[in-house]
Amino acid sequence: MGKRVVYAFMNYFAFFADSQKRGLKPLKKLFFSLVILVILSCLLGFALLTVWSQTSFEGQDLSLQPRDFILKEKESLHSLSERLARDQFINHSFVFKVFVRLKYDYKSFQAGRYLFLAEDTPEMLAEKMLKGDTYNEVVLKITLPEGFSLSQVIERLRENGYDQTELERLSQDQDFLTELNLSSSSIEGYLYPSTYIFYNQKPSEKEIYTEIVKKFFSELSKNYLKRLEVLGLSLEESVIIASLIEKETSLEEEKPLISEVIFNRLKMGMTLGIDASVSYGIKDFNGNLTHKDLRNKENLYNTRVHKGLPPSSICNPSKTSLEAVINPSQEGYLYYVLKPGASQKSHQFSKSLSEHNKHVKKLLKKIN
Repeated sequence: MGKRVVYAFMNYFAFFADSQKRGLKPLKKLFFSLVILVILSCLLGFALLTVWSQTSFEGQDLSLQPRDFILKEKESLHSLSERLARDQFINHSFVFKVFVRLKYDYKSFQAGRYLFLAEDTPEMLAEKMLKGDTYNEVVLKITLPEGFSLSQVIERLRENGYDQTELERLSQDQDFLTELNLSSSSIEGYLYPSTYIFYNQKPSEKEIYTEIVKKFFSELSKNYLKRLEVLGLSLEESVIIASLIEKETSLEEEKPLISEVIFNRLKMGMTLGIDASVSYGIKDFNGNLTHKDLRNKENLYNTRVHKGLPPSSICNPSKTSLEAVINPSQEGYLYYVLKPGASQKSHQFSKSLSEHNKHVKKLLKKIN
């Protein structure tokens, strides 16, 4: 810009010198001088405006935290400029108004909440509003880990300010469950494990449940429901099986194998024998399963004595566990037991009881 101004001045003096040689009349000289002066003034003004637009407000405290600013729907450029100056984002409302009119189509500025920094220049402010680079305040961020039970989810929500009693009521409210397209007796199993972020307004207990269940359905693979029809399963049954798989292994490669064992045992009329389900059915379980617990027929979740699936999900399963339900392996496995080793998480799978007993003996020998 500086070179253009110097160039214009040089042209002006060259023109003035030439006019002297050609003997132009004084009135014409004055006219041309005024024209040149106006052009130079415009160039200089444009140069100064450009410099101003690319310089943050000197009176702004650069140590200030980012601040919100809302561009109102159908707000005039005059009003916007006045408010920016009043809130000390810029130092001249009139200059900002001129700058925007010269460089932008103000009608393209997008209403919304913006986050302006202390070091933002007038040009940067205008660019954010032109692009609609809006800012939404995070009012809640909550993570639900894979395999969390309903009670754990409720506790996590309670820690974030939600009413425990209302959460417990809604989790079994049949009218609410119907609204969510759930045919189960509880919301357990459908609270999809993920991180949830909510902006501007904190959701109610009902709203946050709704969003989490909505996430569950959005994460189901496209052919999931069709595969369930082929397998002869309802959605609720698939979620129960997925919850069992989730609690039985943390290794993704084992989930199809666990799924196969469950299906094979159901097909053969065997009990599932899943201890995670047994412990789920014990109120205030202390972590120690006793022989009495394993023989207790009053516990409807005791898959050691009751055949078939437990009454409901025992946790909220991950996507990989849900996928394992519709993609079980085909190895012929009926049993599995932990492999020996204190830190061992993998299992030894067997097709026969005699083979399984050998692996159990190895495990007990290692423990003892």
